[in-house]
Amino acid sequence: MTKVVNFADISKKSFLTETKSITPASLSDDLRKNENLIKMNQQFDNLQTVFDDSTYKNLPAILQRGLEPLTDNNERGVFLMGALGAISAILPSVTGFYADSDIAANLFIYVHGEAGSGKGALKYVNRMMFHINEYIKSQSLEEEIIKKSLFIPANSSAAAFNEILCKNEGKGLMFETEGDSLADTLKTDFGNFSASLRMAF
Repeated sequence: MTKVVNFADISKKSFLTETKSITPASLSDDLRKNENLIKMNQQFDNLQTVFDDSTYKNLPAILQRGLEPLTDNNERGVFLMGALGAISAILPSVTGFYADSDIAANLFIYVHGEAGSGKGALKYVNRMMFHINEYIKSQSLEEEIIKKSLFIPANSSAAAFNEILCKNEGKGLMFETEGDSLADTLKTDFGNFSASLRMAF
């Protein structure tokens, strides 16, 4: 049996309503605020990344095939979230309208969890995108020094990052198994392309 998690309801019921009367004037209020934050974190820790069965049944065939080797509900949820993030990198013509602006489909997905939490399902997303990357690479000419590639390494320098994006006409996918790969690069002078990431979003 699957469980649908409504994060909006959780934040309203367990955090916002409880902190309405908090004032920063006294230490007791600060302690009460910290207790509310701890309670909220505990609730999020106990949640699983699970979608309703009807969501999986209505997915496109390519995503349903990707789910075939996965039986654990949490792994299936991780796969679907990762797939949505990865596929958004290859949908440049898909946009929505929000706050009087056209918004592109590109998403930032970061999966964090302990061992056995289902993160391993992301390897199937990587395999799915590998074939698309091979096709994109085949569009480059042999004599080209910098060839088109869907994947952009997280440890790229800022110059290389922007050069790859330029070669790909503004499209690319950064897919790493460890978040540290990107975090460490952004701390360096040569690899600080965080402004480009924010502009992409």
